[in-house]
This record gives sequence, C-alpha cells and structure tokens, in this order.
Amino acid sequence: MLALLLGLVSAYPQCNNVTSCFLQVNGTRPLTKLIGTLPNGGVGHTFTTADCMLGLIGIDEVCECQNTTMWGSSWNVKFCYSSGDWAKKQSTESGSFCKNQNGLNTFSLLNSTFYTRCKCFDPVSGSSEWANIEEPVCNEGKSNYKPCTSTDGTGDNAAVLAKITGANLKAIMDLNPYWWDSSKAFPKCACGSDECRSSPDATMYGPEEKPYCQADIGHCSRFKICPKGVFEPKDTFADQECACGFNYCYAGTKCESKVIDGIKEFVCTLDGGSSNLGLQVKQMIGSATMSFVFCIVAFVCLLIIMLFSILACCKVNKKK
Repeated sequence: MLALLLGLVSAYPQCNNVTSCFLQVNGTRPLTKLIGTLPNGGVGHTFTTADCMLGLIGIDEVCECQNTTMWGSSWNVKFCYSSGDWAKKQSTESGSFCKNQNGLNTFSLLNSTFYTRCKCFDPVSGSSEWANIEEPVCNEGKSNYKPCTSTDGTGDNAAVLAKITGANLKAIMDLNPYWWDSSKAFPKCACGSDECRSSPDATMYGPEEKPYCQADIGHCSRFKICPKGVFEPKDTFADQECACGFNYCYAGTKCESKVIDGIKEFVCTLDGGSSNLGLQVKQMIGSATMSFVFCIVAFVCLLIIMLFSILACCKVNKKK
C-alpha cells in the first residue's frame, strides 16, 4: 500500500517499470553495461525486472529507485538497489551492485577494472563498500577476503591461499596501478576479524606467514594449534613450536587454558610451571600469601605454646 501511494506521488515510474529495463530484460536491446559478477558479463543471462531493482541492470532513464529519483541517462548509466522493503534504505551507483550481497562474489575478467568490482550495500544500516576480485565477499555492506576453509587451527588453508598468477593477478594489480605490491600474489583469507596469509617471501620486515585459522578466538597463527597433552614433535625436521592461543609453545611443553580475572588466557606449562608471566606473578603472589598465612598461624601457635609453658612454670614455682 505504501509503495502504491509513493508511486502515485512520484514524478517518474519505478526503475523496474521503465522502457530501459524492459528492453534489456527481454533481450531486445543489449545491456547498457556488462556486469562483472555474472558469467560472460551477463550476456545471455536470463534477467527479470527484479534485477533492475537489485543493481544488476544499468538504467539510462530517469526513474524512481524505491523512493529516490535516479537520474540515469545514455551518457551516465545508473544502477538502483532496493531490497523491496520500503522501510529500509536504498542506494544508487554508477557501477553495478554485487550479485551476492551476503557471501562470495566471483568476477568475469573482461579486461577492465570496472568489471572486477561491485558495490556491497546493507539496506538496514545504509553502509556500503566496494568489493573487488581481491576482497570479493559482502557482509552487511562491507567487503572482505574469502573465508578460510580450515578453521580449527590444524589445516593450512592451502587451496584458498594458493599463489595468484596470470589474469587474476593482473586484474588485482590493475586495481592499484600506482602501487606495485608483490605480496598481492599471496592472498589472504578471513578468520573472524583476523586475516590469515601464506607468503613464502615474507622477511623480517615483511608480513609473517600465518596460514592456520583458529576460528574460536578469531586468530591466525604461524604454526598448528597444540595437541592435547605434552607437545612432542614427530621428528627434528617437524615444527618445534605449536600455537597456544595467541602464543606459541615449544616441544616438551603443554598448552593449557585458564580463566584469570574472568578472562580466558592460554599458557604453556612445563612440569606444572607456566611460561605466562602474568600467571607466574599471580602464582608467586598466591604462594607468598599462603606462606604468610602459614607463618602467622605458626607464630600464633608458638605464642600459645609459650604461654602454656609460662603458666606451667608458674604452677611449679607456687608448689615449691
């Protein structure tokens, strides 16, 4: 009903009800712009008029994108995104919106950086961001890297972190033509709020190789997570360290998690001792406190013994 009333007072028809939309949907006229997130740029794809409101068809006419006038023209093609819920926000752009607004987008390489990006948009918050071939995932209007495939801290995500070559690498480099960064050849994957990467050419001045994702704490590590019990590498050629939360444990130690002041912390222990400085201090304070209490109790007991001895001596003297 609200849409009908707004349609009555609007000066122009909705963007899914204009000639530009109809002709492209039925194939009478070719697409005004190719869409990078569709196979072959959208050529041969079966469209519906709903795609005119989801930012997958460029409009070269003036029309209403939900309740905002979109000023499209033959020299300034525009894209409209509307979720269909008039209580939420809408958006217009000169570039296409992402086909998948909540997940991974794949791009057709059409020899132009214009086709290797799309717009993420969240109609609830109104936030938006350009996703691209390097960060192709949309989530609540923000772009991100592909999610890590192994999230238990034992797999190195080799498939998703495989070195980028050929046309894909060229497309990524073309996005930043004035900033040549060789590390772009080594992609990242999203692990919670952290980013895992595998970069064999990492140096002491460069990024650290961190291919193992621990999704439970949102952290990437250089080594696999520690096994249960004492960490004993198979041989001298295997990694002599393992990930224990945000830290690393060495061979012969055991990774344990403890709640300290309400915060879960990971510590490496050896014969009951801890490598965590904070825990060591707390253990020292605890031991000192126990020793102090023991000394007080012993002192009181000594005073009582001395008192009874004095009383006993006094009785003996009186008898004499």
